[in-house]
Amino acid sequence: MILSKKLFTIFGVPVFADIGCLILSSILILLSNVAFNVYFSILFVILFWLSILAHEFGHILMARFFNTYTTKVDMFFFGAMAHMDLGELDKPIRIFVVAIIGPLISLLIALLLYLLTTINTHSILHEFLSILLRINLLNGFFNLLPGFPLDGGHCVTAIIWQLTNNHLKGLRISVLSGMIVSGSIIISTIIYFLISFDSSLTFAAMVSCFLLTQQFEMKNRMDNDND
Repeated sequence: MILSKKLFTIFGVPVFADIGCLILSSILILLSNVAFNVYFSILFVILFWLSILAHEFGHILMARFFNTYTTKVDMFFFGAMAHMDLGELDKPIRIFVVAIIGPLISLLIALLLYLLTTINTHSILHEFLSILLRINLLNGFFNLLPGFPLDGGHCVTAIIWQLTNNHLKGLRISVLSGMIVSGSIIISTIIYFLISFDSSLTFAAMVSCFLLTQQFEMKNRMDNDND
């Protein structure tokens, strides 16, 4: 992480933010300021990061239930990441539960926001809540995609491990699946841009490129371990 600084501690876990977090926050303030005033824009960014952290701390608290502890959380340009050793989770069901809880929390937040939008249907607050709702839906479903290092990828690892009694095989399949998912998103985004000249999916392509580097890094690590 570039120029990472500790912001605060939650449940004994330090939370850090790097320059990418600041850049993303600034972009979100500028974009949201088109629809809202500056105060709503700042509140929007705060709630955005709180919902991202709620997702991560779902993982953290569930892992702690299984006596696996988190060293820190990093907030960066592409979101946030809890640093824990999933290898300490010695059963596939534990990895599955720890992985699935994050997206479920994001979807639960989306459901709560939906209920709030039904109460207030004709105001700036409705639009404010609707955007947060869509972000949490996207965060929940995107993380369920079946590829490492997404939560869905860890679920794939756990399922294959359970079926084959081979953790490494599950991880390899998850990494391969992740490469296919990331590559498909990147290619689809390029094709969409060439057809429509619409760059609205650029961030999705950037996230997928980031994930692809993580996937190749893990593949190389596993290959080197086998040598």
